[in-house]
Amino acid sequence: MPPFHCKKPFHCKKLLWPPANHAVALLVSHNQPNIHSDTPLPLMNIKAFAEQTGVSAHTLRYYEKIGLLQVQRNQSGHRVFSNKDLEWITFILRLKDTGMPLQHIIEYAEFRAQGDSTLAERQQLLQQHHDILQARIARELEHLQVLDNKIGYYRQLTGKV
Repeated sequence: MPPFHCKKPFHCKKLLWPPANHAVALLVSHNQPNIHSDTPLPLMNIKAFAEQTGVSAHTLRYYEKIGLLQVQRNQSGHRVFSNKDLEWITFILRLKDTGMPLQHIIEYAEFRAQGDSTLAERQQLLQQHHDILQARIARELEHLQVLDNKIGYYRQLTGKV
């Protein structure tokens, strides 16, 4: 099954196919920028970066204010964003999409800013989030099974497939 594509970054979903767990194909954010390109992107101003990421300029300024983004400034004092910023905001959005609370993302960002001495703390934070996400997915699969059963029951009663 080919993936579904759209033109607005971070706004659409696609199915992972084939799914790792054949019981369900998970919906995930897609159409993220090619952050692993060998050709570095030129520095972008906030408008271009907002368009590239699908994150509003207002939100980018807010993320900078709360310490999630460490933004460089050009000689005129305007914000400029690089490939590394693109990689980082992509990861922030992934954490948000998977339900990590903003406070935990900030904590992760603080550990990240401290460098390699905090690798164990970052791993622990991500492992905790992984475990929470895995439990949530299991609950969602249970809910889906109950819905499937109820739909099957109604199909039997109505004779409609």
